Amino acid sequence: IRQLINMMQLQTSTRKTMTFADAKMSLYSLSKDENLNPFEAAAKLLNQKENQLLALKKKMNLFFIDFDMMPLLIHENYLTGYESSQSAKDVVDAAESAEYISLGDCFNKAVRMDNNWNLLPDVGLASTVAPSIFSARKGVFPRFPQWLGKSMSEKKTNRLLREIYSTMSGKLVIPKFSLLNEVIPFFAIQII
Repeated sequence: IRQLINMMQLQTSTRKTMTFADAKMSLYSLSKDENLNPFEAAAKLLNQKENQLLALKKKMNLFFIDFDMMPLLIHENYLTGYESSQSAKDVVDAAESAEYISLGDCFNKAVRMDNNWNLLPDVGLASTVAPSIFSARKGVFPRFPQWLGKSMSEKKTNRLLREIYSTMSGKLVIPKFSLLNEVIPFFAIQII
């Protein structure tokens, strides 16, 4: 519904009237060409044959399927295709991919910290499209990003620490750091 309202607002800025057929045609042209999940999109980008057949616009559309997950998938899997090869060109390609991923991370930081969402296409180009051009090989299917798993376990640990700290705050006056490094290990030894 939101997409339809945005499309109608866009259309009314250029025309005075709009028929149902015009709205239907505009909505059809705005719809996504493919319904892929991020793993399938990353597999397309990392597959050499499919990557070569895709135009730059299609590659960017694959990035926008999930602009948070796609850079993580490419970063996690861009070296997978190099496991069996040892040519100098492959080393240079891997270095180029790493450089683009780093640049994309800098753009992403600018997007998030400065709220500069105009840089999002640059994030896609640097963090997803360019590395996939250099790293596309045969038979690569992306693995789940390990960073997400580590981030989730860190968040869980922080949540549990906050719960323990809030429970003990009426009884103990202690900084969180000391609670984590001194009190909890002491209680763990006493319990075991």
